[in-house]
Amino acid sequence: MTTFKQRFKLAEGYLSAILLLSGSIMAGVNVLQKGDFKTAGAFFMGGLITSAFYFVASVNYQKRIYYQQKRAILGEETTEKFAELYAKLDELEKRG
Repeated sequence: MTTFKQRFKLAEGYLSAILLLSGSIMAGVNVLQKGDFKTAGAFFMGGLITSAFYFVASVNYQKRIYYQQKRAILGEETTEKFAELYAKLDELEKRG
């Protein structure tokens, strides 16, 4: 189960990527209307690259949360199995 802090961090990463990309596009269009193609291209590429980093970081964080949950579930299952095995072992020792 994800905590509120984990969900908030994921949403923050994805929203940052989207807002950064849209902001750089708007700034690039504004500069492009003035006729400065190089600066507009720099805005577009800078926003695209930076938002890609944010997006990839959010995806990696989401994978990390998934694997932490998977390890926790497997840990609970193995603990239950070991408890059953120890109970059987105690039973066998009592029998002789």
